[in-house]
Amino acid sequence: DDEQVAWQLTDRLVREAEAVFLPVWQATRGDDGYVSFELDPLLEDPGRGLSPDEQVKAYVELGKRWGAGHPNRMIKIPNTPSGRAALE
Repeated sequence: DDEQVAWQLTDRLVREAEAVFLPVWQATRGDDGYVSFELDPLLEDPGRGLSPDEQVKAYVELGKRWGAGHPNRMIKIPNTPSGRAALE
């Protein structure tokens, strides 16, 4: 569907940027050279009908999915109640 295509395109673009910034990340030992990848804040749209616990679970699962194998990808979670709970 359109949403999956958009996420795959985002992943591809971020991968390309990661390749460009990886030498910086390596040279600075992780102090610089990250590329941001923000998770979907629409998980908390009331129209989706997800409980706060389901939102937290989804943020954790998506963070693991999109962050796995990407040393210089910075997963960004929205600063919302469920987003903060996912960080814990």
